[in-house]
Amino acid sequence: MFEFMEKNPDRVTREFLALIGETVNYEPSIYSSGFPYRGSVLIKKDSDSGKLTYSKKVSKVDNNKRPICYFFSGMGSQWSAMAKSLMGIDLFANAIQLCADHLSKVNIDLKYILLSEDPKALEEKIHHFVAITSMQIALADVFKALGIEPDYIIGHSFGEIACAYADGCLTLEQAIITSYWRGKAISDANIEHGMMAAVGLSWEDTVKRCPEGVYAACHNSADSVTISGSYDKVNACVDQLSADKIFAREVQCANIPFHSPLLQPAAQQMTEALQGVIPQPKARSAKWISTSVAQSEASSARAATASPQYFVNNLINPVLFHDASKLIPKEAIIIELAPHALFSAIFKRSMPAASYVGLLKRNGNATNLDMYLNALGQLYQLGVNLNLAPLYPTVQWPVPRNTQSIGSLVRWDHNKSYLVKTYPEYHCRATASDYVQKFSLANPDDQFLKDHAFDGKCVLPASAYLLMVWRRLASSRGLLWYHFPVVFENVEFKRLTPMSENEVKLSVRLLDPTGEFVVLDGGNVAASGRVYCPEEDKLPLNYQNLIDNFSIESDEW
Repeated sequence: MFEFMEKNPDRVTREFLALIGETVNYEPSIYSSGFPYRGSVLIKKDSDSGKLTYSKKVSKVDNNKRPICYFFSGMGSQWSAMAKSLMGIDLFANAIQLCADHLSKVNIDLKYILLSEDPKALEEKIHHFVAITSMQIALADVFKALGIEPDYIIGHSFGEIACAYADGCLTLEQAIITSYWRGKAISDANIEHGMMAAVGLSWEDTVKRCPEGVYAACHNSADSVTISGSYDKVNACVDQLSADKIFAREVQCANIPFHSPLLQPAAQQMTEALQGVIPQPKARSAKWISTSVAQSEASSARAATASPQYFVNNLINPVLFHDASKLIPKEAIIIELAPHALFSAIFKRSMPAASYVGLLKRNGNATNLDMYLNALGQLYQLGVNLNLAPLYPTVQWPVPRNTQSIGSLVRWDHNKSYLVKTYPEYHCRATASDYVQKFSLANPDDQFLKDHAFDGKCVLPASAYLLMVWRRLASSRGLLWYHFPVVFENVEFKRLTPMSENEVKLSVRLLDPTGEFVVLDGGNVAASGRVYCPEEDKLPLNYQNLIDNFSIESDEW
């Protein structure tokens, strides 16, 4: 199909693509191999030359439905003009506009923050929060329109605000305003100038090495922890760890010491503000895996709802991401919904059996639309069904008569040959009148027959006739031939069957009531005789004896 599209670009219309979109989705079945291969193609048109380029990817997909996990990262994924590349997607642009409308009421120009190349657009602390949350809301809205439903939802730090939106606990307005008040409370509280850094140690070792004023803030993986605290103390700690040959690097946090006691002054204002934003908190579903409450307290009252207290706790307390991520199935498809694929290395290292999919890349506006569309193709190749129609202009059904048919483009792959059970040869050996077996010296399994010769010519051994008869008798009794003995009587070998690389087909015809048999080579009798099981008197096999035997046993009961 991809070859046809590349060779016939004039036939690739919106209607043709809509037909493909309606037919390529199917649910995997354990009883059918279905279509084992899935592929995607990204078609791009050069703005100068008008030439089309085709980026094709095809892969084999396992015949099972893998769980989908949404991951919303927190601070560190923001960058200038981060939304610019996706504004051509109406679904995405509409969600950004809704967020912008709500933030305009608090004098925040969201479009300036998301679309401007000016580094000053992200100078304000509040801008970092609303920028990331609005991007995550828009990305989630597009996925919902594409028919993608997560089985698990997990967030890192304030990424849990987007978790609440994806879980249905917060409306779009509540989610973006919650993010605003998180930043506003921190800004108004005059928090001490802080710093955060990634450290290549275990959680326990990090806690031991943290000096006073430095706190273990985020448990990201078994050997990755983020520390937080006042700028000077964290900076000194980073220098000491680096001198000890331990990985330590500053992470972007807008100089806010997240998930440390230094944020306590912002708690009161944030709580009071969110009580007006979320007057009636909704219960969190089982999909949402909390990273701000220990798993031992996951069923507690403070973790039950997406309440103001929950988000304040998320602001101040450590992020327990490593323990929470253990609840994600190992074979899951993990999608990071964020302006940058921030946790790519962590997921690939800590969950090697999972499939990680990042959607966007920092400072990649020139290529981010391609990356996003390729990510959709990657999801389809992983077995996720997508409804791509919402991404494109509406197509009217039925399509015009001159639209290219897709039926003629789907063909079987005949590179391999398989045994096809034809009637009557392989219909049912237990009930078929003839038992058929084929021999050929070209078949590797029949090579041993070359050692049997008569008068200098290779012929089929007489024992082969008898073995075929034995197998035929076993089939009629539903047994394996080597599980019971047989007796041959009055056997006559009528003719020899010469062997060559040409295929020879022999058939056995057995008269069950008497055991009389003939072995046929074409239309000629090669052997005849009688066969029976010597224990048949002890174990009756015909229907009448079975019925009689059942009646006798029933009387004895």
